[in-house]
Parts: sequence; structure tokens; C-alpha cells
Amino acid sequence: ARVGNLERAVDLLVYLERYAAEHFATEERWMEDAAYPDLAPHRTLHAGFRDTFEARRERTARDDQAHVA
Repeated sequence: ARVGNLERAVDLLVYLERYAAEHFATEERWMEDAAYPDLAPHRTLHAGFRDTFEARRERTARDDQAHVA
């Protein structure tokens, strides 16, 4: 059951990563179109989220592989 749960977690993390990327891109376009003055630091926040999320997803995938092996 644990392996199945980890596989589901990995699938969910992949979905969330794609969703966040799409959301951030749309939000940043809107901010750019509106000449939002704090766009650069906001993009930095998005990049930090993406980096953290990717690291956690990769760790979860490694854990999944370790339980399968």
C-alpha cells in the first residue's frame, strides 16, 4: 500500500508542478501587461517556489524508487 501511495503522490506532484507553472506564467503576463512595479521580485518568489517544489518532487520520486527496489 505504501508504494501505491508514493506513486500517487508523485503523480499528484507532477500535476501540481504543471499547474503552478501555468498559473505563474499567466499571472506574470498579467502583471507585465499591467506594468506591475514589483514584477521582478514576484518572479523571484515564483522561481523560489519552483525550485523548492522540484527538489521535493525529486526527493519523493527517489523515495518511491527506493521502496520499489
